[in-house]
Amino acid sequence: MYAVQGNAAVVKLPWRKFPGVLLQGDTLKGVANLLREAREASDADESRAVIEEAQALLAELLAFFEASLTQAGEPLPYVKE
Repeated sequence: MYAVQGNAAVVKLPWRKFPGVLLQGDTLKGVANLLREAREASDADESRAVIEEAQALLAELLAFFEASLTQAGEPLPYVKE
């Protein structure tokens, strides 16, 4: 395990080359619910707002993942934009 933050942890499974992010089930369900809400929104503005909320949550998790690997001296499993 590399790091823990809130309901997420950066961990490396023994059979995987790179670490990943472990989300608690309730957090994963929350992201899935946000995307469902965006799909079912009655108008584009409502849909956009919900998508932005989901994107912000995923961006926060990605930043946590990248910071954890950088701090551990591990390479990212992708080229950072």
